This record gives sequence, C-alpha cells and structure tokens, in this order.
Amino acid sequence: MDETVVYLIRHGETEWNVQRRLQGHQDIPLSALGLQQAEKVAQRLAKERLHAVYSSDLLRAKMTAMRIAHYQQQPVILHPGLRERSYGTYEGKRWDEIPGYGEGFRSHLWAAEGVESWLHMQRRAMRTLSEIVSRHVGERVAVVSHGGTINAILAYIEGSGEPRYKIANTSVTCLTYLAGRWNIAWLNDTSHWNGE
Repeated sequence: MDETVVYLIRHGETEWNVQRRLQGHQDIPLSALGLQQAEKVAQRLAKERLHAVYSSDLLRAKMTAMRIAHYQQQPVILHPGLRERSYGTYEGKRWDEIPGYGEGFRSHLWAAEGVESWLHMQRRAMRTLSEIVSRHVGERVAVVSHGGTINAILAYIEGSGEPRYKIANTSVTCLTYLAGRWNIAWLNDTSHWNGE
C-alpha cells in the first residue's frame, strides 16, 4: 500500500483575525494581506503535483484554496466537514468580550449553549480527513481549513487531547497516512512568506 500525503493549510488572514473576533461559521473574506498570503502558499505548492485540492466551504478557506487550485489546474472540492468550530451567537465578538473564553487555541474546554464542542469538531474533522485519504491512496492532496480545526486534527494524531499550537495563516502542515496510521511530517511552516 502506498503512503498518502496531505498538505494541511490554514486560510489566509481576514480582518476579523486582526480584530481578534470569533469567526466560526461566518463567511468572512480574506483581507488584502490574506490574498497575498494565499498567492504565496499557492506558488510554494505549485512545485508539487497535487492530485486534489479540498477546502472548507467557508469563503476565507475557499479563496485560499482557489489560488492553490489555479496553479494545479484542479477544481476546488468543498466540504463542510472542514469548517471551523461553530460558536453560535458568539461569532463576531472579540475574544475579550466573551465571558470565560480563553485566548484562541487555549479555548478547547470552553463551552456555552449553542457552541459546537471541541470534541464534536475534532470528530467531524477526522471523519472528513479519513474520507479524503480513502479517495486518494498513494496520492498528494491539499486540504485548506481553519486554525481550530487543524489544531483538533493535530491533537487527535498526537493523542494529546488538547490543542498545542498557534496555527499561522497559510501555514503548511504535512501529514502522511499509511496502513491506518497518521504521522506528522512537519507542521506550521510559513517559509513561503519570505519567498523561500
């Protein structure tokens, strides 16, 4: 059986990222800087032959994936299972406006009515990722998603049960999958920002 390679990419920056607002399932577009970041990561991945480009169906991820797909001459395959955690009525609020909410990736234990649980998001993301690799055995695929979702995937693979990383916009994390086992080859790489 051949190894499958997954390039897991966080979307480019949005204005709500800068304002430290919870985006969740809100359809926020990329900022001007986010568009530049998307172009840089797309150019970096242009050196790879990707067999497919998958993306969360939220606009910020889709816009990032479209740049990657352009260089690969591939369509973007949208999947809602790759979405960020849903924060319900808290979406659009700044982190410091929400009682009991820890900053960013440290918020996995935070719960409130109408908010998707960390565990539910993690299970949804892993189910989606497993579905993708089953379609692309021995191939290379790009998967564009969100900071919280990527952290949930990494936590599952590491068996840590909690997020550990500050996932940068358009960072690339490389996962491999072979014979039912996930491996993290490298993570959160942003060397393309500097044209490397």
